[in-house]
Amino acid sequence: IRPGQTVGVMLSVDQADVPNPRDPTQVRVADQATGMVLDGVLVTNVSGAVDEETGQANSAVMVSFALDESDAERLVFGAEHGRVWLTEQTKDTTTLGGQFRTRDNIFRDLAEG
Repeated sequence: IRPGQTVGVMLSVDQADVPNPRDPTQVRVADQATGMVLDGVLVTNVSGAVDEETGQANSAVMVSFALDESDAERLVFGAEHGRVWLTEQTKDTTTLGGQFRTRDNIFRDLAEG
């Protein structure tokens, strides 16, 4: 990840209120949930020890983003109460439209073919 790139931000938590994608007014509690919470986020700075050849972190790495207040709150919430994962994105990257994956549905689309 380098400054100027865009990333997706995924949040993975041990327990979450997951909205029904067909009816967002319906919510259920899932034991574990993972989903894309931010899409197309601009990386503004990367600091810390990263090996330039391998791209592997040798110590803690801090990544800064260009975010509005609402998106920054989502990212901080994820860092405080779960785990945050970054996905490198390009102009051709497509996403799943915000569906959270849980123990109940993680393999559903594979099974449906």
